[in-house]
Amino acid sequence: MTGQNFHISVELVCGNLANVETDLYIIGLFEDIAPKMAFSTLDGVLEGEIMELYRAGALGGHLGQVISHDTTTSDLLADRIAFVGLGPISQRRPQDLWQVGKLLGKWLADEGVIDVATVPIGLGSGFSSHDVIWYYLAGLISEYAEHAKTTTSLKLHVCDFSVFNCLDLRTEIERAMLQKGLKSYSWSLTSTRVDDLVAASRVMMELSEDASNLFIRMGEFPQKTTNRVELELIHIPPNAPAGATTVRRSVDLTLLQQHIHQFNGATPIGFKEGVNLATFLLGEHVVTELAQAHHHGPPIVLWHDAGASIVPWESMSFPELAFPATRMSFSRRFLTSRKIANPSINDKKQEFSVLLIVDPTCDLPGARSEGGHVRRALQARPDVGIVILGQDEATRERVLEELQARKHDIVHFAGHAFYDPANREGSGLICAGDKVVTGHDLSGIENLPRMLIFNACETGRIRSGRNGSNKSEPTIANRMERNIGLAEASMSGGVHHFIGTYWPVGDAAAKAFSIGFYTYILDGRAVGEAVMRGRQEAFKVSDVDWADYIHYGDPTDRIHH
Repeated sequence: MTGQNFHISVELVCGNLANVETDLYIIGLFEDIAPKMAFSTLDGVLEGEIMELYRAGALGGHLGQVISHDTTTSDLLADRIAFVGLGPISQRRPQDLWQVGKLLGKWLADEGVIDVATVPIGLGSGFSSHDVIWYYLAGLISEYAEHAKTTTSLKLHVCDFSVFNCLDLRTEIERAMLQKGLKSYSWSLTSTRVDDLVAASRVMMELSEDASNLFIRMGEFPQKTTNRVELELIHIPPNAPAGATTVRRSVDLTLLQQHIHQFNGATPIGFKEGVNLATFLLGEHVVTELAQAHHHGPPIVLWHDAGASIVPWESMSFPELAFPATRMSFSRRFLTSRKIANPSINDKKQEFSVLLIVDPTCDLPGARSEGGHVRRALQARPDVGIVILGQDEATRERVLEELQARKHDIVHFAGHAFYDPANREGSGLICAGDKVVTGHDLSGIENLPRMLIFNACETGRIRSGRNGSNKSEPTIANRMERNIGLAEASMSGGVHHFIGTYWPVGDAAAKAFSIGFYTYILDGRAVGEAVMRGRQEAFKVSDVDWADYIHYGDPTDRIHH
């Protein structure tokens, strides 16, 4: 059926696919990489059911292959999931999305499905919002309309967590509605304005109304084809009746790199440099908004993409408000992160437990010193249990055994990390014998510790690979990328909180942070407050290392009564 006789209704959802009530969910699968994001969200509701099918090879992945899985007896809000194959990721092309869309559209028409929810297939895997709408969605709609026999309409829910992706998708859908061929259909679009995205974000991403939420996207960094970076920012002030402030600006890459390299772990962090960094990236208007809102100390939560991740945001200052990261909760979240349900604190546990892993590679005196500070701080508390794996004891097998025992609340790791930019989930912690516990390993463990603390310990044996072949000193950008990658790998594996450092922390600052942080955590304070307290204590003894500590996760979460 074609022309005005066929109606397309599109709802753009800024949030979780699993929260949409529909007939069928659509999930894309590549042949050669493990599924994540929306797949993991649905798998969590299904208690691992579809991951078992994937590991058994029952869900396909070949280009255009569609496999349906019945979920009528589950708690999902859809009766079925359709898994559509995208082929090898290394051979992906926009034209393949057109083929996938057409095959899927005909399959949906033949199945008589009239209400369907889909993620933007391929977005985040090398395809743009334009590719998703003009190839995948356009192919699906045109083929469905041609083969539909019992209906004259199709309702599509397009779901994505990122507010920026939703804005881009809305723009491309509006353009597609006017394109020759597609404009012959009757369309309706539940258009999502920025203010609507704010409301949706508060519900779907569980934003605190008492916090400033900064959404920042800078694309891949560094750009190789231009000397400029495009920065997009949405600021949602605390309890803001007027909604959001949006900023789009072009940033000179050379100047950005100069700002970043000022914060190198060796040079004292000054108020003026912090103000310059904030103004350069956020603009005077947003900086003024933040300064006015945060004289009273509400939290700041910074949601960012990969490009913005390597900026040392914790080093910022605002005019008349020096170093807010030492005065209030200042945490980060990944724009692409899915909501991980925070389990309630286990009241049946006999004690709060910390797994302390110290210097597995036997070459880090600083790690051994930090381990001593943490051990002494924890042993002073009779309500806290501590298991210590030091040096040769910290084998990969023993670490995984402790994690699988489900008895630890925090893992504190002082040692080396392995980072693979081509496979972030393959990144992880280096254990004795240079064996790695990866993010993928963590994803297979139930009831992981809620928090991973990682101190960026280094010696001359800095790795580009596992065997330590690269002995050159890493740049601040390299260090940031590595530790952000480790945070992403850990949290995709199921860890709720990641606390890490950009550069090696001095002994006095490490001791001060550990005492301040653990005192607050064990007194039942929120994680964001505990990190702030740790920074405050480190600030007293170091004009550099206080800004080194980064926190990923919900700052309002408490992990101990």
